[in-house]
Amino acid sequence: MKYKVGDKVVIKSIEAIDATPEDQYGNGVTTMHFYMREFCGKVCTISSVDDTDFRIKEDLWGYYFGFWMIAPPIKLMLELVE
Repeated sequence: MKYKVGDKVVIKSIEAIDATPEDQYGNGVTTMHFYMREFCGKVCTISSVDDTDFRIKEDLWGYYFGFWMIAPPIKLMLELVE
């Protein structure tokens, strides 16, 4: 799925991030930065995007998130309904 600025995404839960052995390119993943964890499980708005990663409007630190950190779209739909 292609993402663009303004798209709303749900960042995976901390448990899902920690259980991910590798990213979308097969690189080993250990964890995400401590400051990025506050966005886990939350709906966020993409503020910039390129071929390998994206930033979110809600993150004032400006960290890059990998596409593998996005929860499946069905979770976003359920979140918006609640």
